[in-house]
Amino acid sequence: MPTLMKLVRGPRLIAVATVLIAAGVILTLLLIPDPEQAWRSAIRLTARSSATLFLLAFGAAAAATLWPGKFTRWMRGNRRYLGLSLAASHTIHAFTFLSLAGQSQLLAVQVLPKGMVVLGSIGYFFIYALAATSSNKAQAILGMRWWRRLHVVGTHWLWLQFLISFVKHAPDHPEDWVGVVLVVAVMTLRIVARLKVNPASQTVASV
Repeated sequence: MPTLMKLVRGPRLIAVATVLIAAGVILTLLLIPDPEQAWRSAIRLTARSSATLFLLAFGAAAAATLWPGKFTRWMRGNRRYLGLSLAASHTIHAFTFLSLAGQSQLLAVQVLPKGMVVLGSIGYFFIYALAATSSNKAQAILGMRWWRRLHVVGTHWLWLQFLISFVKHAPDHPEDWVGVVLVVAVMTLRIVARLKVNPASQTVASV
């Protein structure tokens, strides 16, 4: 595991994640003969890969604070690249959605309703905005105050979207309740870690 963490980090992490997710989509399309079901499965696969990468990045600092160790240090040190891997994963996710919608006009209306397109577009805006501003140069251009605002609003919006998505699909796909638990757990970890680092905030919150 330590050797693997040394190998899969930085830009290599983005490449490995992208290749594995793309390979998963191709394998899904090859193994499921019905095109509609194949693309639906590919959509679920890429949604879950995106959620996993997001939660690893979103919870990295909290996990490193609460459980210092090699893996949590790896998470924290590679937050930027986990975020960029999320952008790659969700780009593939968009491709799977458009491919399913392209099967027929009925499917296009069914899988791409206007409300979902609007909310999804906001999510993609934040994903690409966060990816575009993930460098030190971008921080300097935006200024720390605006950079922090963008990343706080963007990451919390994405957290909410993943939570809503898992809750929405859990009745039809019970395994998505695991996603609900993980999304809530990561936010809880962040709150606990913040209270550990800054106990004064607990006093303020209780007033």
